[in-house]
Amino acid sequence: MKKDQDLVSKLIKNVLGQIGHSLVSGQLTNILSLRTPADVHAPETYLQSLTKDMTYFDGIVRKIVSFSDPVDRLKWAALLPIVNIHELGEKSLK
Repeated sequence: MKKDQDLVSKLIKNVLGQIGHSLVSGQLTNILSLRTPADVHAPETYLQSLTKDMTYFDGIVRKIVSFSDPVDRLKWAALLPIVNIHELGEKSLK
């Protein structure tokens, strides 16, 4: 956990430094063009992360289709992003 905190503080310092430099030089034209260090990005491809996101998708969608009540469908549809967040949290703890 300490390693993650160090990484986040390092990233924030880096981004704030770039913003400060842009402000001082008067060239804050595109905030989206800020660079981030490579070590903050996930070491997996987009396809690999997509397969992890879709792990429970089929089962939950089958459950959603089985309900006729729209409220129950909405409850189960809201479960999809929660499961993905849970999976992300579980993997970061390992």
